[in-house]
Amino acid sequence: MTAFSYLVGRLNNKNYSEPVLLAKIINSYLPFLAPRLSKPAGWLGHYVLGITWYLVFTAMLKRYPAKHVWFGITVFGALSGILAVFTWRYLFKSAGLSKLVNYKGFYGQLFVAHFIFSYSSKLLSIQAAEQQRRLSGTQKN
Repeated sequence: MTAFSYLVGRLNNKNYSEPVLLAKIINSYLPFLAPRLSKPAGWLGHYVLGITWYLVFTAMLKRYPAKHVWFGITVFGALSGILAVFTWRYLFKSAGLSKLVNYKGFYGQLFVAHFIFSYSSKLLSIQAAEQQRRLSGTQKN
């Protein structure tokens, strides 16, 4: 997801890097924090949130019957994308940084990135389950 944001930002000559933008928001809220610390804090915050969303997402997928799982992934991508857009708008506005991003470009790619996150999370969970089955089968022999 972050790589997608970097790619779209680079293609549009814009800064769509969520961790870097988070660092600017952190600097706005905590001006006493050294800028060299806000960048790692932005990356850490971004990845902690991503891992949390992955855990929520995989727990939600377990509730869907297998035949509806791809529908669930699509719904999760859309809802998480909408939530992300509103969250980022709030963060930019409350930090006084509303003019920092191109709304249409940033929020458009952010919404699409959440679909990529949803589908890649499902593929990752499939791979993890297959690996676990293989390891369990190996240990029984």
